[in-house]
Amino acid sequence: MSTSKIVRNILVIFLLSGLWHGAEWTFLMWGLFNALLFLPSILLHKNRRYKNIVAEGRCLPSVHELIGMVGTFLLVVFGWIIFRSENMQQLFDYVKIIFSRSLFASPIHLQLLTVLFVILMFVVEWVERSSDHGLSLEKIKSPLLRVMICYGIFLCIFLCSPGSEEFIYFQF
Repeated sequence: MSTSKIVRNILVIFLLSGLWHGAEWTFLMWGLFNALLFLPSILLHKNRRYKNIVAEGRCLPSVHELIGMVGTFLLVVFGWIIFRSENMQQLFDYVKIIFSRSLFASPIHLQLLTVLFVILMFVVEWVERSSDHGLSLEKIKSPLLRVMICYGIFLCIFLCSPGSEEFIYFQF
């Protein structure tokens, strides 16, 4: 298959996945954004390159691996901003705010419990990176400690949630 057909097929698939989520320009932008993220690795035949566990046998990742993880995280989060924006104006407003000087400002109210929860989730995910599921906690031998971690995560989710929000797919 020619490169132009591959590009066209990928763009169509991702644009259709955007339309699947709704008939809004933001969903089409989200689909296009995801297509643009996938295209280079597919066209360069590197989409199957990173199948190994990150930092396998090591406590910490290399600088190159860390940059890759942080970059992937930031791109995915940016995609969520596109996905959750109600319209294109709101999306542009968010992007304008993100890339203003406010990016380097300290948050007005940073809840300690939320920060601890995020740190806990990073640690659990990192320790369990070789497992099929991030919360399988296979490396922790004590059943009591596993249960305490699960209850702690549940409690943090409950306490850190801002209140009742409607699940995104209820709007369809």
